Amino acid sequence: MFGAPKASSTPPPSSGRPHTSDVAKLQTHLTHVIVSNDDLDGLHVFYDGKPILTGQLENIGVEIVAPSDTQDGTLTGVLTYYETNKDGERRIKSLSLFPGTVEFVTKGRRIVVHCAESGSFDGLFLSFGLADDGSAAQANGVQSLRIVIAPQLVDAKLVWAEDGQEDDVFPH
Repeated sequence: MFGAPKASSTPPPSSGRPHTSDVAKLQTHLTHVIVSNDDLDGLHVFYDGKPILTGQLENIGVEIVAPSDTQDGTLTGVLTYYETNKDGERRIKSLSLFPGTVEFVTKGRRIVVHCAESGSFDGLFLSFGLADDGSAAQANGVQSLRIVIAPQLVDAKLVWAEDGQEDDVFPH
């Protein structure tokens, strides 16, 4: 897989292979939320590679409630922050996290939520943890997942469909 090709060190221009920088482009939103400690300095948020400073962050919320026979279900992800304009006015702004992928890493735990289409459960998947081989546990049978992260607040609760058991994902 790695190493120099045998015939030539660079592929010929007519190889038909797409340029690597084109293949590496983000085609949807990518949000990283990292909580390294309980202090304000321990909260790091990146939306499409751009940092949202802790002093700007209001909160990040993800709410997923599976559809049932009587309800359509809920699927939302929002990042809310303050933006200061050139006149010094501070306004609140909200960004949709979906369609996209959100990775939460906190307290030695990891949750990844991928939603391919805003508001649609098609293409939605949840994964938890990170194994030595790079894999993660897929979540099946989830009734609801609610995650709220704000300065000095980290909360994630998951409810299983089969028995209604609620689990804290990020222990206190």
